Amino acid sequence: MANKRATTWTVLAIAAGFFRGPCLVEARNGPIKVVVHVDDYAKLARAERVEVGREVERIFSAAGVRVEWLEGLERLKVDGRFRVAIIILDRTMGTRQIVADGIGEHVLGEAIPPARRAYVFHHRVARLLFNDPGKLGQALGAVAAHEIGHLLLPEASHSAEGIMQPHVPFNLIVPQRFTDAQSAAIRTTLAALHERSPARLPAEARAAK
Repeated sequence: MANKRATTWTVLAIAAGFFRGPCLVEARNGPIKVVVHVDDYAKLARAERVEVGREVERIFSAAGVRVEWLEGLERLKVDGRFRVAIIILDRTMGTRQIVADGIGEHVLGEAIPPARRAYVFHHRVARLLFNDPGKLGQALGAVAAHEIGHLLLPEASHSAEGIMQPHVPFNLIVPQRFTDAQSAAIRTTLAALHERSPARLPAEARAAK
């Protein structure tokens, strides 16, 4: 069966600042968390990589979710926590994937929910920011957060407002976030996965598996 894929914005909102979101919601065994593994084929500068992670963390913190940001896919493992992979593709790799998957010319990223994997097309985001390259890390983080949203939310999860809009005006200087309903859905999904984690089962139940 073919993988179900979701594509992201045709244009992008650049967040101008930070805002305070709800406190992190506690699952029975600690804060609700998503582990994000990032593989950077675009070879971003260190400051830009930090900004990518910071923007993803800001958006998910506003939704009541803590992000654990790890560089490199070699650390991916199965341990009951919800882990996703974000791959930032350079121009060559991005163009190859865009052509292979028949992706529209203005699309900035692609999510593959069954694989818990998403891609960000660096060259397309950079092209939109030719007049403001200092915002590149933040913009890539916004696209990454949108794609992670596709990995956590039901199919057809675009919304009329917020970070999951399918088309966002490029000149919209407003911090983006998940809607309240999306935030609640994400927390519910992650809490349910946490409760089903093998690490949460009694020792005898784990041994029986």
